[in-house]
Amino acid sequence: LNVKAAKNGIACYNAVVINSGTVNVTAGNDGIKSSPDDGDEASEGKITIKGGTINVNATEDGIQAGSDITVSGGTISIVSGDDAFNADNVTVTDGTVTISCSDDAIHADSTLTIGVDGSASGPVITVTKSHEALEGATINLYSGTGSFTAEDDGLNAASGSGESSFGP
Repeated sequence: LNVKAAKNGIACYNAVVINSGTVNVTAGNDGIKSSPDDGDEASEGKITIKGGTINVNATEDGIQAGSDITVSGGTISIVSGDDAFNADNVTVTDGTVTISCSDDAIHADSTLTIGVDGSASGPVITVTKSHEALEGATINLYSGTGSFTAEDDGLNAASGSGESSFGP
């Protein structure tokens, strides 16, 4: 599947699921987007990638979901002018991910999870360019390998409030 779009490359309100195949997206806005309209409580706004080869070149976010992005396999390459991945929750348990972006490589408003708890295997994530590589209110790093290049923070566990604390 080859998509070239002036706005969003692939867009829906409910869910995008990629199981296999090759998906190439070039977009003037977001590359792959699943986001319900304001007030739409029936749509999920989820993106699931289980396998395949996904190449995204987007002016804004590479892959953006209203609620969850889950990657459990595949080979993903993203070049984006904003965040490469952006959702409330982002989970990457397997696959090979390569990112070059202008803002956050992987951004989760709530929880960012990399790998599987108790597993020796996991994803291979390479960030060649970013402002911040991994950002989430909570970041769980369980397994996998990674190489991150960031202009600011490599890993930033922040709620977005501008405040942080340590200890009890």
